[in-house]
Amino acid sequence: MMILIYSYQVSFTQLMNTDFVTIEVIRGIAGSLGILLAVPCVASITAVLLSKKRTIQS
Repeated sequence: MMILIYSYQVSFTQLMNTDFVTIEVIRGIAGSLGILLAVPCVASITAVLLSKKRTIQS
């Protein structure tokens, strides 16, 4: 999409100041944080559940 807008002779500075670019950057950061935080959260929840299961079986 940025290449399409840039092909219409919009200056690079004006292109970087559009809402489109800002929204895409925020989406990228939010997605990356979601993936980075999901893995440790799921791992810790699984560890807690498995340790409780082993305690009950023992």
